[in-house]
Amino acid sequence: MVGDTAAAFGTGLGYFATPLVAVLVTGSATEAGIVAAAAAVGGVVGLLPGGVLADRFDRRALRAWSALLGVSLSGTIGVLLVLGVLTGSWLAVLGFALQLRGSLLGPASDAILRSVVGKERMSRAVVANQARDSAVSLVSGPVGGLLYAIAPAVPFVGQALTSVALWVSNRRLAPDRPSRDGATAGAAADFVAGLRFVGGSTLLRSGVVAFALLNLATNGVVMTLVLDLQLGGASPQQISVVTLAVGAGALVGALGANPVIARVPSGRILTWGLVLIAVSMIGVSAAPSFPVAIAVFAVALLAGPAVNATVGGLMMYVIPEHMLGRVMSVLFFCTGLLTPLAPAIAGRGLDVLGYRGTLAAFVGVATVAAAVAVLSRPLRRLPSARHWDDVAL
Repeated sequence: MVGDTAAAFGTGLGYFATPLVAVLVTGSATEAGIVAAAAAVGGVVGLLPGGVLADRFDRRALRAWSALLGVSLSGTIGVLLVLGVLTGSWLAVLGFALQLRGSLLGPASDAILRSVVGKERMSRAVVANQARDSAVSLVSGPVGGLLYAIAPAVPFVGQALTSVALWVSNRRLAPDRPSRDGATAGAAADFVAGLRFVGGSTLLRSGVVAFALLNLATNGVVMTLVLDLQLGGASPQQISVVTLAVGAGALVGALGANPVIARVPSGRILTWGLVLIAVSMIGVSAAPSFPVAIAVFAVALLAGPAVNATVGGLMMYVIPEHMLGRVMSVLFFCTGLLTPLAPAIAGRGLDVLGYRGTLAAFVGVATVAAAVAVLSRPLRRLPSARHWDDVAL
């Protein structure tokens, strides 16, 4: 959908600009990492209540509120930068609020997808979203660099405009009020039901551990590269090469993901994919130069779209529709629980361990994630997408 593409582009602009502005207003890798971590916390804490909202209220209306809040918060950051009064504390607060808006109201967009495309097309729809997000990542980094070179406030103005595009596009959708079949008595009971659904599945528990560690590792590597370049005096255009490489690797992987998901058992995609990412990250930490490190990291992300689409497609296929919002939110919350630590660890690591030491620490985390996946029998035995009807959570 056009609105989701605009929202993804806006997220990319913010993801690129926030650590640069954090370094600009604090002058410290550690403090900039803390600011970015505070914002990242907002991207996690709203997921659980957001899933309940997506299962109880009109999802189109929730998307509209997300757009309006996005305009207000992104615009506020831009205005404070123009006035020269933005501090690290204010950036942390506004970044937290902006990410909270996404985590609290974003599950409505995930839940509405099955209503739009149908259950049988979920794996293809998720792959299409992966390709879209990868293409957006290719563009958002360089565009963010160009906008930041004009003025640090301009990327946030652009982010506000993408929220306007989301609001306009959202008006074309029909209201999407979730079914209350099998619903519980209240929001608290809905929340507990989602937790029990995930906690009662050995497959989901092992997957949560593996992907929580993987998200910490990949985000940590990106933040380490970005902060090291920023502190070294690199230009915004040079720093945008990081997001360009991320998008390029993911886009190439997305182009071949559909036939892989259809034919290859999902268990092999997940285990081999995590092993490939972990091994490639070893190459990133050992690379003799920054261009080589970026190239190797792009290779690491080739497996990302197939892995993400397998997980997302499978979950949306097997989870009951009336529980989709809250269960997916529990999964996103648990797998993203460690992610806010990535910028804080990267910033502190650069000050204490240096560039290679910090990368090595994140490589260790990725290796543990791959080991968890390989050792999990329920994950290894997942069938291909053609046989997802046989999967029992």
